[in-house]
Amino acid sequence: MSMWFGVLACASPDDVQQNIDLTTDETGITADIDGPIIAHDGIESPQWVDDDVIIEALILDEDGAVLIGQLYFRRQTSPDFESTGMILAPDAGDDMYRGKIATTSLGSAGMHYYFKAVDNSNNESVYPEAAPDEYFKFDLTE
Repeated sequence: MSMWFGVLACASPDDVQQNIDLTTDETGITADIDGPIIAHDGIESPQWVDDDVIIEALILDEDGAVLIGQLYFRRQTSPDFESTGMILAPDAGDDMYRGKIATTSLGSAGMHYYFKAVDNSNNESVYPEAAPDEYFKFDLTE
């Protein structure tokens, strides 16, 4: 059985900048209309086909809280994405989320993936911004 050691590429909070759009309704209350900020640098190829692939991304919401972090992935030869939840990984730093692609889901040709997050105002974000049409990818090796 193989063991996975190390941390895959991810962005730091210092790498993230975003202009937050706020709107004021007729009562004068400012509403959060932006989804969470997602940052990720991509993982290095190749990954071992016999090991789970752990993927991290910085996910934060400056006007509320992140409710859901989701990792979408597919085999390079598949038309459909699957998804798995991401968990807050405090050992990796504030606002760092971690998702896992199990060995049983890996394909020998390589993998495509992207992220989705939802905040407590039900605003959604995907990353890359044109996902699922744009995505990250990595190769696999035996």
